[in-house]
Amino acid sequence: MFTYIIARTVYYCIIIILSGVLYNLNTSNKTNFIEATSQNYQDNEYWLNRCSICFDRKHEFCLNRCRDQFCKNCFSRYVQEVVNNSWGLNVTNVTCPVCRDVLPLKEWSKHVDSQTVKLYKTYNQPFRPLIRFCGSCQKPCFEPYVEYEEDIKTGKELLKKLKVSYKEILAMLQLNRTQISYYNKEFKATYHYLHEGLASEGIWHYTEIMDTIKHLSNDCDPSITQSEDFINLVTDFSIELISAESKADTWKKLQFLHISLIPNVYCIECEAPVCLKCTAASHHIGSTCIEYLEQLSVSRTSVKDSKATLKWMVDNSKSCPSCHILIQREEGCNKVNCLYCGGEFCWICMRQWTDGCGFYRCGGNQTNPSLPEYRSSSPFSVSSNYPSSETVHSNIQY
Repeated sequence: MFTYIIARTVYYCIIIILSGVLYNLNTSNKTNFIEATSQNYQDNEYWLNRCSICFDRKHEFCLNRCRDQFCKNCFSRYVQEVVNNSWGLNVTNVTCPVCRDVLPLKEWSKHVDSQTVKLYKTYNQPFRPLIRFCGSCQKPCFEPYVEYEEDIKTGKELLKKLKVSYKEILAMLQLNRTQISYYNKEFKATYHYLHEGLASEGIWHYTEIMDTIKHLSNDCDPSITQSEDFINLVTDFSIELISAESKADTWKKLQFLHISLIPNVYCIECEAPVCLKCTAASHHIGSTCIEYLEQLSVSRTSVKDSKATLKWMVDNSKSCPSCHILIQREEGCNKVNCLYCGGEFCWICMRQWTDGCGFYRCGGNQTNPSLPEYRSSSPFSVSSNYPSSETVHSNIQY
């Protein structure tokens, strides 16, 4: 009996001791849990109040649309970087650096200095000309313009101006009076809308009339079509046609069509021949821009650095399949964004960028049969090797 009482006593003592231990453990766990929860809350509060770019400074404002938050210093530097890289012909949108939503000017301009806003408006004005410079004197040799507002309102005056230039071209091609009269009527029918007030010219109007000039030039003496006077006359006429466009996006595309159809001009300042595609001081008739650079790299007898530069240009230059302007790329993935026209294409196969091509693996052919090497037998594109305006038109990015 006595042994039983001792055993029962020991049993209850053990139960009491274990209960105390468990109680202490539960109390400790609860305290740790509360402390951890409090720490997590403080950590979340810390990050919720940080700039989404540097994660260091406390945020100073939130964007209205997406509510992403930034400090003024980081956001201002981000916008400045976007603006400084928006000098191409495409209008650049400022987007949120986190979610990439497009931000309206009135929102992001509140958080940057006035100079950045002014620079953005300069770089992203609707009618920005594609300026090409002479390879000899470095002066602008191609710069389309927009008609003054008072001229735009009087379509008859613009039509009269264009008809005079067109008639001069027909006369230089030595067409007889009957032919000149016929093509003048055709021109008037194409641009009849100018009598009623200027509307958007459109790609069709431009290619229709330039095709007529090209086909007429096919049967003309090359000594005429290759002359400086004829090239200047056709160039001026084309620029006048482009200036009649009232839609900024179409106006941009017409500039690239001009370069595709009339790549060769003479500099206004020094009268040197200039290729608008590569800005070389030569029309390099019968050779592509790359072939001309290869010839220079072999034949040039000047300093070694000049040859090395030409060799680098040959190895790292290709013509954009959309605007046909010669561009350079030294390294990087296969995807290329043309800074002139905004076209996206694969650097390997030169086709428009699609799912078939990867950033480091080309899924297409190595050549693009739809984009032939352009060799013109005259400064104005009249040879059969040059693509039709329809082909050029189909490769313009829309």
